[in-house]
Amino acid sequence: MKCTLEIVPGQSIGPFRLGMTMQEIEEALRSLSPEALTLDDLGVIATIPDEQTPDGENRCNKLEIRVFNNDHTVLLLGQSMNNISNSDAARLLSTISPDVRHSYACLSVTEAGIEAIRWEHSDASIYCFFVIPPAAPCKDKPPPVFGSGAN
Repeated sequence: MKCTLEIVPGQSIGPFRLGMTMQEIEEALRSLSPEALTLDDLGVIATIPDEQTPDGENRCNKLEIRVFNNDHTVLLLGQSMNNISNSDAARLLSTISPDVRHSYACLSVTEAGIEAIRWEHSDASIYCFFVIPPAAPCKDKPPPVFGSGAN
């Protein structure tokens, strides 16, 4: 079964949201398909640190999705991210914020909670996207808002 997974910067990839417990992630995974499906099948990694939050649960603080050679459809702002070039990703991220930071193998808009990663610096395509908690915005600029049609 092929799935469509929407990336929402600073929030989620498909049904997987930052702040979920592993049990909640597994429930979301089961809701996608009646067939047995794993995060690995989707090209998704949910990072859950060892530290427990005040409610006694370990919660997801970073989501990753592979977009290079992924059989599932991955969308960001309604556009396909599958096998996206570095230059196209930079253009798309600049619609989120004109302050796209370029590092060795990464494009990031940390105040929106998204990073696009190449496997190697010289690669022309993006390998994966990370959804992370948004960094504190500059005091002169409001944070971007995503989801529910607000872009």
